Amino acid sequence: MVVPNTSARGCLPNILVGILGAIVGGVLAGELHLGDPGGFFGALLVALVGAVLVRLLIGLTNGRHPR
Repeated sequence: MVVPNTSARGCLPNILVGILGAIVGGVLAGELHLGDPGGFFGALLVALVGAVLVRLLIGLTNGRHPR
C-alpha cells in the first residue's frame, strides 16, 4: 500500500480516487511545466502521484491522520 489506512473501502471508491488522482496529477504536471509524461510509465507515475495526493487530502478532510 502506498497510503495505508485502517478503514476498508470498496472497489468503486478506489477506482474513483484513482481516476481523480490521474486528473489531478495531469493538471499539476501541466501547471508545474513538467512537460508531457511521455508514454505509459510516465503517465502511470503522474497518476500515482496524483492519487497519493488525493488520498492524503481525503484522509485530512475526514479528520483522520493517514499512517
